[in-house]
Amino acid sequence: MSNSRVAGWAIGLAAIFFTAGAATAQEVRTIAPGMTADEVKGEFGQPDGVSARGPFIYYFYNNGCEYECGFPDLVILENGQVVDAVLRAPWNEYAGESSSPKGTVARPTPGGMRLDIPTTTIEAVEVRQVETPPAETPPAETPPPALPVAPADEVVEEISQEFFAFVPVCAEAMVASGVTEGDARTLCQCTAMEANALGVEPSTIAEFTEMVRQDPTYQTEDERIRQASSVCFERLTGGGGPDND
Repeated sequence: MSNSRVAGWAIGLAAIFFTAGAATAQEVRTIAPGMTADEVKGEFGQPDGVSARGPFIYYFYNNGCEYECGFPDLVILENGQVVDAVLRAPWNEYAGESSSPKGTVARPTPGGMRLDIPTTTIEAVEVRQVETPPAETPPAETPPPALPVAPADEVVEEISQEFFAFVPVCAEAMVASGVTEGDARTLCQCTAMEANALGVEPSTIAEFTEMVRQDPTYQTEDERIRQASSVCFERLTGGGGPDND
């Protein structure tokens, strides 16, 4: 998975799941490839948001142009050293080669992962009888009966319609931030399920959905929804962040 693709996911998530701060005039600060986490904090200060997985750490910095840019500044560290940065604040600079340098216009691209439900119907299955050879050893003990499993319709009913309605609105907002359509839908589906598991009320997700529908740059302050998005980001990056593919 490439640095640019993971950076795009992180930016798309941050665009609607992390709260932005007010813009302030500051001196130009520069970070470079190979800098340590402490050196980054020495230049940019403490990050406003952090996501970590394996050897990768993602620092988010409010840049004051979230409404125009669609996302906060992002610094990616691997094994404690800077490997990429996507910066938009005029006072933040990256001395290396960014996967999305300043001036880049975000636009959706085709492809990406998809989470589709198979529609193929099995018409018939051929069943062949296999003769059982004589037992040469005593038969194994009968395994205990399986635990009861809730019917599929009961499981589906646990997820309110409000969470399903959230997915297309969330995906549209992320596509506007430059995430591919397939990746956006996958991330939003995951976030909806995780938010439901974390106890987010249907009324809360419905309110958030409507706010994003009216303003794709709207950012939630609900910690449970933000936690759900972080969990999905870490899960969908494969537990190891970007690589050199």
